Amino acid sequence: MATTLWPHQQKGFDFAENREASLLGMRMGEGKSATAIALTDRWNTQRCLVVAPAGIRGVWRRELAKHSNRDHEAVILDKGSVRKRTAQADDAWNTTKPLYLVTNYESIWRWPQAQWLLSRRWDCVILDEAHRISGQSKVSEFCAELRPKATRRLALTGTPLTQSPLSIWGIARFLDPTVFGDDFAEFRWLYENRYTVPLRKAIAKHNQQCLLQGVPLFVPPDEMMHGVCNPKAFLKRLAKITYRSENVVLNLPPLTIEQRSFRLSNGARRLYDSIAAGYGYEISTGHWLDVQDSYSITMRLQQITSGYLPDLGGRPEQIDTGKAECLADVLDEAGGMPVVVFVRFKHDLDTVQSAAERLDLTYGEISGRRKDGIDENAVMTKGLNVVGVQEQSGGAGIDLSDARIGVDYSPTWELKNYVQKIARLHRPPQKQPVIIYSLVAEDTIDEEIHRALIARQEVIDHAWRWMPRTSPDAPATCAYS
Repeated sequence: MATTLWPHQQKGFDFAENREASLLGMRMGEGKSATAIALTDRWNTQRCLVVAPAGIRGVWRRELAKHSNRDHEAVILDKGSVRKRTAQADDAWNTTKPLYLVTNYESIWRWPQAQWLLSRRWDCVILDEAHRISGQSKVSEFCAELRPKATRRLALTGTPLTQSPLSIWGIARFLDPTVFGDDFAEFRWLYENRYTVPLRKAIAKHNQQCLLQGVPLFVPPDEMMHGVCNPKAFLKRLAKITYRSENVVLNLPPLTIEQRSFRLSNGARRLYDSIAAGYGYEISTGHWLDVQDSYSITMRLQQITSGYLPDLGGRPEQIDTGKAECLADVLDEAGGMPVVVFVRFKHDLDTVQSAAERLDLTYGEISGRRKDGIDENAVMTKGLNVVGVQEQSGGAGIDLSDARIGVDYSPTWELKNYVQKIARLHRPPQKQPVIIYSLVAEDTIDEEIHRALIARQEVIDHAWRWMPRTSPDAPATCAYS
């Protein structure tokens, strides 16, 4: 091995070495890629396919050079159209060296790359940040088709249980369908607490009316919303293909999440309440068009707490400065230390940049429009005081540990995004205590989002904590019956 593995990496290596398929459930920063590369060296794989999020494909070139002890060829498919990338892969296939072909989730299922990948035999397929296939998506379906083409399969993720324990099905189907079967309906029938399904629908309908009327939502107990029937059998089966490391293996510095609250201005409050109550705000103001569905309502409410709404032409118009002022206070208190600000909406990035410029702070960004906040190795650019990060662009694989201060400016409802962005700072080589500031408008949807994320995380942590330990010599598969 080119790299001496840490003890928890060695345990993961021992677990997967003699298996055809394994899930390395190692948390962010614990060296999943190093363990996977060490395994491919041990297996002497000649043709290895690596599927990763688009933003971190290039990281694999660095990781392979660092951790592999073989003279290999790493081909990163990140230039041009899907057709051109497929031609690049075809040209690389005939190399005499061990080949690592790195592509992304968004292109593997598209023609002609999908047909080309399925026409080859792979010694190993590695899914980096494998929670990307947790749902019933085209990517998940394609990975199931790819399974028989791979002699060995590895799934790497620190968040395998993204929204509920049942979200593991897509990964398990790719790794070994004998564990949970190949039929999602049957899987749900066996393990989902089906008695809560009608109740969940009734609660969702009730809360939609509460949101429209501006009254408090009903908060059900966690077990009511995320219950799993047959939990012991569920976790026992999952343990057959899963290595999980403990929280303490990295000896990370303390993590603190602090809430900074503010009140909306009177005008923004009236606008917020009128939309939450289901009334179309007067068109003459230029603020509002009729909204028909709950998703649009919640999105507009979040935009109001961020301080703006689009006018009739779609241009953002400022209606409140509370959250921007909270952010400016955090940046000022940081005293020039690097601060990472996570946002949902593109316009929030403009707010972050304006706040940084007013304080004469250097600004970088990681978003769909620019990526000067990270270098070619997906590491935070040196010398920046503030980095604005759009959640969809700054999640898995990005190393922002040069900063110890983060700001959760406008979060989404997705737990995986919440966990991933915290892990961008709270990971090796971080040596200082990390603090995440959550900016929350009082008595608004901001509070509901943070409450839901924390409650959901507790459910996932409970399931993860109680999963049976698995020894390296345990049976490699579990018959489905």
